[in-house]
Amino acid sequence: MSEYEFSSQYMDTKRLETLVDGIFAIAMTMLVLGLDVQIKSYLI
Repeated sequence: MSEYEFSSQYMDTKRLETLVDGIFAIAMTMLVLGLDVQIKSYLI
């Protein structure tokens, strides 16, 4: 395996990791905002 092929595989892994991190961040944000709405509607 050449050095170029190794770096290509490494970049694909990093891009996938970044994508998963972004999806996780969006999901957690939606969860927190959803809980905030539920708590406010319960208190009213």
